[in-house]
Amino acid sequence: DADGRVVRLNPAGERLLGVTARETIGRTCADVLGCEIAGGHALADCPLAEVRADGQPIAYRETAVRGQAGAPIRVAGSYAATATGTGDGGSSARATAILRDMSAVQALEDLREGFVATVSHELRTPLALIRGYAESLLHLPLEPDQQRAYVERIDEATGRLAALVDDVLDVTHLQADPLILERRTTSLDSLVARLRGDLAISRQEGRLVVQAPSGIPPIEVDIARVGQVLANLVGNALKYAPDDSPVVLGASIAGPWLAVTVDDEGIGIPEADRSLVTEPFHRAWNVRESRIPGTGLGLFICRRLVEAHGGELSVGDRPDGRPGTRVRITLPLARPEAGDD
Repeated sequence: DADGRVVRLNPAGERLLGVTARETIGRTCADVLGCEIAGGHALADCPLAEVRADGQPIAYRETAVRGQAGAPIRVAGSYAATATGTGDGGSSARATAILRDMSAVQALEDLREGFVATVSHELRTPLALIRGYAESLLHLPLEPDQQRAYVERIDEATGRLAALVDDVLDVTHLQADPLILERRTTSLDSLVARLRGDLAISRQEGRLVVQAPSGIPPIEVDIARVGQVLANLVGNALKYAPDDSPVVLGASIAGPWLAVTVDDEGIGIPEADRSLVTEPFHRAWNVRESRIPGTGLGLFICRRLVEAHGGELSVGDRPDGRPGTRVRITLPLARPEAGDD
């Protein structure tokens, strides 16, 4: 109203501010919105006071209000003045504000900036390697064995670029479209055998230790996608753990699910980051400080693929108390055929 006191707050405003309309009526807007405290604007620059004073609407202005537990919330506001009769022939200037929560927009902007920074960094190194080796091949008189070594390095760098592009395309697809799975019945042994074959190319198959009971029932999954999940999880474990340490893949039955665990002896994931590392482009602070390369996409892709199968992915400490990380996923067991016991 003319005195800057709240006369109405709609249900969306109640949810945004964490208060009820009854609690706000009669209090000043500065007290209810807490713009100055939240870092939005000084009391002297209040847009509601501005439109009451000059009558000119404000189509768009960003500020911050105080949300639940005092947390600042970025909002975009539109403000307009209205004249209300006073009963004595005069009028009293009131003002209305329409506030739009910008948290989701800010999150998208942060994600975009993170994407640009991460991808730019991950692209720069292999591109520099490719250019350096290519220029050496073009301009230096190299021996045949040196030429072959340089071509092999170029091949490795292009492999890194291809993997990065595949991850980015996967993220785009998983966020935009419902995932179509080609489910077939397979066994964990078959998936592990394929994984060992892939690891043999980089000569790391010896570090993979499988601890699974015999007689595990078959699972019904998209074989290519679950193979991608296992390769990502084991690849992460190998990358963040000491070179001579084992990575243990375990399995057990949990009702209608096959629970698969991957344990490593690496640097671990701080508890504060565990709910975030399965989101795109987020990497734990200790990993960022370690200078180990990565995009922060692998666990997000794994989570979305596991969830598409109806399962869950969780990240935690190793249950044996040793340093490192355990990642656990659940996959659906194949349904028994009609007539089976």
